[in-house]
Amino acid sequence: MPIASNSADVVVSVSTLQYMDRTLAICEWLRILKPGGALLLVENLPGNPFVRLFRVVRRLSARTPAERDYVNSIRGYLTPTQANALRANFAELTERRDHFVRIFTARLRYRRRQSNWARALDGWAERLDRWVLAGAPWVRRWAWQVVVIARGKRSGEPKDGEFGGGTRIRTGE
Repeated sequence: MPIASNSADVVVSVSTLQYMDRTLAICEWLRILKPGGALLLVENLPGNPFVRLFRVVRRLSARTPAERDYVNSIRGYLTPTQANALRANFAELTERRDHFVRIFTARLRYRRRQSNWARALDGWAERLDRWVLAGAPWVRRWAWQVVVIARGKRSGEPKDGEFGGGTRIRTGE
């Protein structure tokens, strides 16, 4: 990235890592963050069984070149292990996983004109998710999205950490 090292206070990524080489992106973000800086990630996770089915159907039903290009542009999803590997580079890291059943109302949320029944259904799904994810923590591994807030980037060279598939986070200039 054409951004100077140690020059950014905050880096924000919202559903972008699936289209990039995750290791390279995270290394660049660590490089440009100032000591004490923060990283905010809102990313898709690979494990939700409903989303997995949707992804397979989307891949099999892609008919136009644009649809196939889009499906092929997805490189993979951030894993909980990869998100956790960031801990070595920050003073504080918090993580929240969302959307187990609420994925069924995702399209309803983004409509310009949302009907009362759609709003009510989405509210019900959100409450059900909060209840399920709080009451059965083991279900979190099947959440659709993760929010990672990493604060207080440690100064000096970024620490190596396991970043899935045996790849190590390394940043060297």
